[in-house]
Amino acid sequence: MQQQIKDPAEPIWVRPKRAAQIGGFGLTRCYQLINDGSLKTAKVGGMRLVSIDSIKALGADAAA
Repeated sequence: MQQQIKDPAEPIWVRPKRAAQIGGFGLTRCYQLINDGSLKTAKVGGMRLVSIDSIKALGADAAA
């Protein structure tokens, strides 16, 4: 079984503004999704970061 290797240029975590752009929704909706747990986040220093995988999973759920 092969493990898929990600492109090293593709970010793993992004700021909420970029997450909203990638997900195709507004910044307010992004924060709503963060607050209800639909988007996985981490805090690094004072920066809130959103997982790219959680944005992709959200899109996959919407498409299904």
